[in-house]
Amino acid sequence: MILFLCAYEPISANNCIIKGTVYDAITREYVPGVNIIYGTDQGTTTDSEGKFILKVSPGRTVVTFRYVGYSPLAKSFNFAANDTVNIDILLIPVINEINEVVITAGRSEQRISELTVSMDIIKPYVLNQNHSVNAEEILNKTGGIEILDGQASVRGDSGYSYGAGSRVLALIDGLPIMSTDAGNIKWGTLPMENIAQIEVIKGASSVLYGSSALNGVINFITTEPGPEPITRISVIAGIYDKPLNKDWAWWDTPRMTQSVSFSHSGRYNNTKIGIVARASNDNGYRRLNEEAFGRINLNVRHNSKKYKSLSYGAALNATFTNKLIFCSGKMRNPER
Repeated sequence: MILFLCAYEPISANNCIIKGTVYDAITREYVPGVNIIYGTDQGTTTDSEGKFILKVSPGRTVVTFRYVGYSPLAKSFNFAANDTVNIDILLIPVINEINEVVITAGRSEQRISELTVSMDIIKPYVLNQNHSVNAEEILNKTGGIEILDGQASVRGDSGYSYGAGSRVLALIDGLPIMSTDAGNIKWGTLPMENIAQIEVIKGASSVLYGSSALNGVINFITTEPGPEPITRISVIAGIYDKPLNKDWAWWDTPRMTQSVSFSHSGRYNNTKIGIVARASNDNGYRRLNEEAFGRINLNVRHNSKKYKSLSYGAALNATFTNKLIFCSGKMRNPER
């Protein structure tokens, strides 16, 4: 007698599918790592793009979405056999005061309460309220920082040594932006239209960042592009009024100042793109004192589909300045 043994796997009853994407209800950005719970000890989490998929049994199913910083959301479904549902979930943020996380102090994420150095964080709402296109104006309103003649000084220390470069290091997303000739900070090159926050270390950080950080570090963190493209355009124009003393009014035609700025950020499949451009022209109110300025900042980052932990990109920062200065009876053009 020959006995045949074979394995038998019953047909699963979980033949209904729920799939979709979880978004932030305000920013419409993907929310990765959301806990999705249904039944008894069953569930999954969303991937890096906020997507999820569940296989459930026919009948009534309650699915709960939970994530730190958001209100829990429960959805009820009634399924017949072999039903498939595709749904978008919007989680509402809940404002909770938690420890802020910074990266400048140790080149890795740290809670601000755990830092051994003094640090200030300039938040996005401060940048928006000031409507400033120049970082010098923002930093001058921060306690312990002074910008004198274009040079940053922290807590009254010498911020600049002529011929040796600046003692306060400026960074964009952790990369130095000091000029190669004099080693000073070119404030006009900073993409203020695309800054998420500014982290300022008030003290020596030369162990991590070198001799340029003997007096402190200013790190400008750019905005992370969201799933919905955002485009902003700003136009500023002004006119110089004539002085009360008519002998000082040397011009016959109006002296104008105008500028236009453009910023765009968004995600396109696995590629994040941020571009900022600004152009300005200032006739000035003094004779032979004019300035034309242009700047473009581009940041492209791509996340590999094959290797989830691999990302690469490129950044461009280009500036043009044509500045006319009249000094001591001579006309010079030092920054062309």
